[in-house]
Amino acid sequence: MLQSYTSVPIEHFGGLVTAWPPEMLDASLLVEATNLRFTTAELCSREGLTRAFTTTAAAPITGLVNYVTLSGVETPLVYDASGALTMEAPAGSGTLSTAATGGTMVLPAGAWMNGIAAYGRAYLAFGDGKSGTAIPASFDGAHLDPVTIAAPSTPSSPADSASAGNIAAGVRYGMVLYQTREGSLTGAGPIFNWSAVGAKQVTVSALPIGPASVAARVVAFTVAGGTSAGPYFYIGASQTVNGIVETATVVTDNTTTSATFNFDDSFLASADDVTDQFRSILLPSQIGVCFSETTQRLLWWGDPAQPSVVQCSQPSDAGNYFGDTGFFEAAVNNGQRITSVFEFRNQIYAAKEDSLHLVTPSGGDPATWSVQQVSPVTGACGARAMAVGDGFVVLVHRSGAYQFDGGTPTLMTSELLGPAPDRPGLWERINWTYEHLIWVAIDHDTKCVRIGVPLDQSTVCSHVLKLSYLDGWDPSIRFSPFTARYHYFPGRRWSLDTIAATQAVRIKRPRPLNGIAGDRRSGQAQILLGSSAANGAVDFIDPDATLDNGQPIAWSLRTGSISAAETIKQQRQGMELLGMVQVRARGAGTVQVEEIADGLEPVAFMNLNLPARLEGDLRGLALAQGEAIGLRFSSAGTAANLHLLSIYAFVRPTWLVRPGR
Repeated sequence: MLQSYTSVPIEHFGGLVTAWPPEMLDASLLVEATNLRFTTAELCSREGLTRAFTTTAAAPITGLVNYVTLSGVETPLVYDASGALTMEAPAGSGTLSTAATGGTMVLPAGAWMNGIAAYGRAYLAFGDGKSGTAIPASFDGAHLDPVTIAAPSTPSSPADSASAGNIAAGVRYGMVLYQTREGSLTGAGPIFNWSAVGAKQVTVSALPIGPASVAARVVAFTVAGGTSAGPYFYIGASQTVNGIVETATVVTDNTTTSATFNFDDSFLASADDVTDQFRSILLPSQIGVCFSETTQRLLWWGDPAQPSVVQCSQPSDAGNYFGDTGFFEAAVNNGQRITSVFEFRNQIYAAKEDSLHLVTPSGGDPATWSVQQVSPVTGACGARAMAVGDGFVVLVHRSGAYQFDGGTPTLMTSELLGPAPDRPGLWERINWTYEHLIWVAIDHDTKCVRIGVPLDQSTVCSHVLKLSYLDGWDPSIRFSPFTARYHYFPGRRWSLDTIAATQAVRIKRPRPLNGIAGDRRSGQAQILLGSSAANGAVDFIDPDATLDNGQPIAWSLRTGSISAAETIKQQRQGMELLGMVQVRARGAGTVQVEEIADGLEPVAFMNLNLPARLEGDLRGLALAQGEAIGLRFSSAGTAANLHLLSIYAFVRPTWLVRPGR
């Protein structure tokens, strides 16, 4: 040890704290933490970005969805501001192709796309970030179709056939429904009727021809003596019962205009009842969609005409919605719109702009479900401002980011506020005019939460707030009445990445293992980032990369104030002199080290040439004096890659009071 100097070890690093000035923070806490990564043992420069693929249109990426086929294969669906929907095929190839070569829809330009995968399809919502602006779509790997389509609009014509049959005499009613490619039925078409003479078959002509997404027409009938109100039945497959040929009343194409059917009333009345399809509606424009495993329903929200309504599909029937009871409402009169809906621990939650509500499904229709308020102040600021993790949910609201486990939401961003009204912290620098664009993504492998935000004057997500929960969720700072400062305590750690991304999605996407030197988990799945810039780029977070697509990463860290008081068990007071600084680090390139005394301009005093492997400590002489001295490490415009294990600063007191200037 240097004579009369006290060694101050910094062997554990806390996260970014903007809520207190540097002089109030221990040296293990960070005043500046840009483009960093926390591991269990090191503080490192963050992972680099590697280009996954680029769309043909030089436009921002406005939607990324993980499309999962029935066989479990995952494929990225990419939507950009030009209105083009593409997919990587096969996943991991880097090759994009038009997603819907057999589609029937024209997607809107300038819209944001949110979606989920269910039943081997991707279900997609399009909007301005707040409300829906286009009808929802479904994608099956080849076809892009509306989730719902209109019922037939022209009546069909029934008549007794000349052929003998088993249809009993009496007045009968019928109607035609479309069946879509995904197997859903539309609403009922115009009702037709005729008076059957008995012992004949029936021929129905003028069958309507539907749009391209129609796979079949379903013809439903009442029994003899029925009424126009029904019930209506259809026979799904032909079969012979007691010598009677019961004909399927499904026309399995979209071209035939006439068909003949035979049945008896006993068999017809035991067939499928579709009377409820008179209640079916077209799904209006929505901004978001969620799949409820518990109820086996799709939940849609964001109808600009009904901002507090969540439309629910029929169970296991994603293309069928009832207008009278197939929805629930959350706090209709509180003046807020629903921003996000999610399922967590078999419970459904609806987040509004400034409140959170628990929805309890019952055995009845969604309109009968119970809705209770969980929080009167905490909600989600946008459709993407929520992510469900393993045993927790992250919600982003204007008041902060919250961890939610089913109880009261817990604030996680108190350390990112500002120390004074005229000195805003990182959270207060977010441009809340564009809060609806904020997104959240959880990386369970590295125990990291990423939040994309528009910072300062940006109107798109320009930065990523990153939270490491490797050391838990508790605040990583504790106040000491002895030193009158905040000290590091194992817990959550924040940092800031200068990555402009519209969204982050984790997708199983294979990479060749021979190109991965480090974390081989990235060979199975990666986190894809859609670019906010007008370049059509989608990158992935690459643990092996130290550059962003070939460009240096401008990282930096600044410690709190270094003092020997804690080490020698004395209260901190007066001026101290920082002498030698020893650094234990590895990596590549040259790191600039500066001292910052009492808020003055940084003064460089050492350049570290990082070895690839640990080879002892790197040393430099600071000779900085002040009441609050911090150290700043940075790449200084170079391609330096840092793995920092510890810092040892040698300090001794000089004057008890600050000298005049």
